[in-house]
Amino acid sequence: MRIIENSRNIQCGICAEICPVGAIDPDHSEVIDTKKCITCCACIRLCPEHARTIMASALRVSPFYFFL
Repeated sequence: MRIIENSRNIQCGICAEICPVGAIDPDHSEVIDTKKCITCCACIRLCPEHARTIMASALRVSPFYFFL
């Protein structure tokens, strides 16, 4: 899954402040460090402008089944 941003971003910095792992650049909140992001979605839930959303990855992993 991937967090994406839309045109409503006003660069208020709230998402950068609430990100628990510091994955969002405070000066350029459109930049997300995907290696740090844990997809907790705090930035999505608390954005006053609803400027972020989550998109399922284009790559889907097939389910792994265990047979006994």
